[in-house]
Amino acid sequence: MRTKNVLIFLVVLFFGAFIANAQETLKADAGENQHFCFNYFMGDWFSVSLGRESTASGGVPPYTYRWWANDVVIYFMDNGETAANPDVTSLGGFTAYVEVKDAVDNVAIDSIVISVSEWPFLNIIPFDFPKKYYTSKGDSVWLEGHGVIIGKSYTVCQWEFENGLEDINVCDGFWVKPDVTTHYDLIVTDNYGCSEYASRYYYSPLYKVYVDEIGVKNYDISDRITFFPNPFNDFLFVSTKSVAHITIIDISGNIIYHSELSNGVNEIPTGHFSKGIYFVKVQSMNASNHISKIVRL
Repeated sequence: MRTKNVLIFLVVLFFGAFIANAQETLKADAGENQHFCFNYFMGDWFSVSLGRESTASGGVPPYTYRWWANDVVIYFMDNGETAANPDVTSLGGFTAYVEVKDAVDNVAIDSIVISVSEWPFLNIIPFDFPKKYYTSKGDSVWLEGHGVIIGKSYTVCQWEFENGLEDINVCDGFWVKPDVTTHYDLIVTDNYGCSEYASRYYYSPLYKVYVDEIGVKNYDISDRITFFPNPFNDFLFVSTKSVAHITIIDISGNIIYHSELSNGVNEIPTGHFSKGIYFVKVQSMNASNHISKIVRL
């Protein structure tokens, strides 16, 4: 009897030690942190696989899994909340957690950080861009600060422009001396090597420099622009003899329309305008302003 009790004691001691060891060695592995260049501000979705091939090790198999995130909604594919290696989609960065439980209720938890480049073009007013500058051929012009927020994670500001000119690697204002009318678009690259164009947000480059190749600097727009018909209904036609910029503002000060005018007759659809009085501001190539009053019937 004593021998039997000793054997039972040894068996219990062995399994107790085994379970205790299993409790110490159960591990969860949510995987390596990952970074994506997609941009949630523009509605970019991205997909990522969480966990490793096994996700759990040690302990007493089989394992059960529970995934969750506290700071953002992530979308699991095919009941991925309980899968070892789920595929998820998201609009932005998040921290995901996995809880692994083994057959004897040992628990281990691990996390993974999914980060996304957050672009700084947040305080640009679309109606203010592209900024217009006017100069004569052979003259230089200073392009002032571009009005974007550059966070600490952004290391390179590069200006890309047409006509074969060299790139300028600065984050703020700079001098230019183009020979012909040229646009300048900002590219920002962060510490992860992700790059983004400002024009993606506002469908145009930040700067445009108009070059008068003849060398005539003075423009009088007052006799170069005509609005018709006035009063107008569904369409307003604007005739101008030079490139200009037009802004239409309602009586409350709200900007209703904003665009660039080309040389000649420009057609502006106004069917969505409410009946009433509007003010039209036109900026000429030498930055002089012309303001008129028009009426929608």
